[in-house]
Amino acid sequence: WITTSRSRFGMCAASTRTRHHAIRTLLDTTSASIVCLQKTKMDLICSSVVLDTLGSEFDDYTYLPAQGTWGSILLAWKSRALSMTDPMFTTNA
Repeated sequence: WITTSRSRFGMCAASTRTRHHAIRTLLDTTSASIVCLQKTKMDLICSSVVLDTLGSEFDDYTYLPAQGTWGSILLAWKSRALSMTDPMFTTNA
């Protein structure tokens, strides 16, 4: 989810070009330094997808890949604005 004062925008299967453009357009209206996209349904998220979707300012990221029916999580941030070390994904029951 991307939550701003103007909108709440959930992305499911964020692998299409149209959805990438929608996310990028929304981010261009914010001053976000960190973004978390959930339920992308992507097994592999490479840097070209992050660049295309979020822009070059979001130059560092980590993700939890999709497994079966479980969606993935992408966490990306602007390294000039913050530093993140050893992000850890855990299972919630």
